[in-house]
Amino acid sequence: MLVTGLIITVIGMTTVFAFLGIMVGVIDITGRVIQAVAKCRPQEETPVVTESAGAVRDEEIAAVIAAIHAL
Repeated sequence: MLVTGLIITVIGMTTVFAFLGIMVGVIDITGRVIQAVAKCRPQEETPVVTESAGAVRDEEIAAVIAAIHAL
């Protein structure tokens, strides 16, 4: 019975080790694919927020605060 337990333990540990090895390989390959795609298709630049857009935002915040205080 002890030998059977050891055999099952070795089989289980080997299965887990193999699965983890495959998972590490897949993650590595995925990273390389993403890097290759990023070189071919660079990301678009995000637009820069100007001060006028920030001023409108400040006015909206002030209006909301005033509305809250009015309640």
